[in-house]
Amino acid sequence: MFGLFKNGSSVEQKEIDIPKDSFKKSVITTKDLIPDLKDISKKYEISIKELDIKILSYKTFVNDKSSDEVVEITELNKDKYLSGEYILDENISYFQELRVEVEKKELDSFPLEISLGANKDLTQIRATIKAKKNISYFDGLEAEILSQIDKKKAKLGLMLGFMDEATKSSVKKVGSIIRVNGGLSQNISFNICDGFSKVDPIMPKIIEIFKDKKIDDEINKQKVMYDVKEGQLVLEILKAKEGRVGRDCKGNIIKLDNTSLEEGSESLVEVKMSEDFLKKEDDEKIQYFAQKSGYIYEGIGNKYEIKDELVVDSVSLKTTGDIDVGDESDVRVTIQEDDSIIDAVGPGVELDTNELNIAGSVANNAKIKANIVQIKGQTHQSSKIEANEIQIHLHKGYAVGDEIEIDILEGGVVVGDIVRVKSIFGGEIRAKEVYIDEVTSNSKIFASHHIEINKITGNGNIFRIDALAQRNFHEIYEELSKNLQEMEIKLSKLPKILKSKKRSINNEKENIKEINKTLEELKRFGREPLASLVMKLKDHQKKIKEFNSLLKELKDAKLKKETLHQELVELNTSVLKAKVINNSPWKEFNEVVFKLIEPPIEISFLPKEGEITKVLTLKSSGEGEYNIKRGA
Repeated sequence: MFGLFKNGSSVEQKEIDIPKDSFKKSVITTKDLIPDLKDISKKYEISIKELDIKILSYKTFVNDKSSDEVVEITELNKDKYLSGEYILDENISYFQELRVEVEKKELDSFPLEISLGANKDLTQIRATIKAKKNISYFDGLEAEILSQIDKKKAKLGLMLGFMDEATKSSVKKVGSIIRVNGGLSQNISFNICDGFSKVDPIMPKIIEIFKDKKIDDEINKQKVMYDVKEGQLVLEILKAKEGRVGRDCKGNIIKLDNTSLEEGSESLVEVKMSEDFLKKEDDEKIQYFAQKSGYIYEGIGNKYEIKDELVVDSVSLKTTGDIDVGDESDVRVTIQEDDSIIDAVGPGVELDTNELNIAGSVANNAKIKANIVQIKGQTHQSSKIEANEIQIHLHKGYAVGDEIEIDILEGGVVVGDIVRVKSIFGGEIRAKEVYIDEVTSNSKIFASHHIEINKITGNGNIFRIDALAQRNFHEIYEELSKNLQEMEIKLSKLPKILKSKKRSINNEKENIKEINKTLEELKRFGREPLASLVMKLKDHQKKIKEFNSLLKELKDAKLKKETLHQELVELNTSVLKAKVINNSPWKEFNEVVFKLIEPPIEISFLPKEGEITKVLTLKSSGEGEYNIKRGA
């Protein structure tokens, strides 16, 4: 970022009138212009801002501190003394001697406004010429621009003719633009000094790229596992590199805080990488890429491996943080804590891996996502388990998956495709197929295809066959209903539009016949057809084309409506084929419900105490009426 230079400071002015002819123009030779200008302003009791200068000439000198040799830089030796080798040598210093004419500032007649800006360390100085229209080009304009730039540089203590190789060509381009266009349509900026910024030394450093992920809170900085995929860049070692001093546009050296690497710093780059990594190296760095998927294991002494199994006693936000390696990985996690008093998975922990085996219990607000999950303890009522295959001993929380097996379901919720439960008390199941050994009391079992119970020992249970019970079915139903509603709206509008367009076409029939007749006569006599008649004919043909297109759209909409309606009807198929099977005598105060979507009918059955009805199904009478059929 470039900032504008401020004008030099002014001395305090006395409230006296100085006759205009009291100031005398003078020529000075100076190695430090600003203090000399201050002396002149003090002598004549005028502001330094009222002084103007004209640079008559200048000399540049180089001083080698190692030999105290001072040499003037000339055209013959400038390539040597202004080379990078000298400029970046801390023993070399530069200074200038300026011959300057000092006069009182008059009204400036120069047509261009020029300002200078610089970066923070003064290694890049940039001139900006403000846009201005109606500028008359004159011979020597480019030289005057260069003179104005040098004057501003001198007042700021910047070296003249120093690291400014591109300045003349840039000014020449400005002159060309003014000569051709008679002015500048926009501001033009260019560099008038390109110095050397310092380059800090690079210390050898290990960059653990596998850890370079967003951390949302301080607790998760304790993360114990970092997943990697095959081919992923895992670790990078920056090689040591010496720094370099700089030099600014005042000719001063920009020193480094530490100009050399710390002794013995090479030890920082020592790592021990297993054969799980592929090594790539260049002059600046060494990179290691994972050759298989898993998680990074960091041993003692910067030793790295990729493992696919993690065994820990327990996980919590305070000790391990979340474990997130993704269910697409091959990583297996085993949590060994099986004490019923101590949580194997602590409160609020999030686990995401391929396979998870938990010997103990899962605490409140814990979230688990995996392909395979086995929990030998119990789950808290606010916990959430999501996996393809789930096995839980005692479940009180929320579980969703493809195939789910639970020993005891106590007040928890299970959503899946195939659910098998040994004993349920006060829980809720939503699935395609449900198989339960024992149902006690106050449970809700919803299924779209099949419910089978070996024994009912309690009351207040609901067994419901409902297509909406299966996963994602609600979304499918909502989408079908929405599309059907849209078709209904379209079908209500299209006939009116078609009727209007047909009326317009019929009203133009006679007129179109006359137009065609006229065009045929003109053609027969070899005359050009009238443009107005051709346009009317084309407009009529366009209306017919639009009518036919709308007619096709109406037919397609009717077909689409029928298809959507049929799809909704077919959603009942699972209900009509479904069975509720109870392999034991019924207990009273239990309810069996079959629910149809289309037509929206719900039929229930309340078995009597001790009734032996093994199979319940829904049957149609063929006249739009349905009843529950009881079978042995």
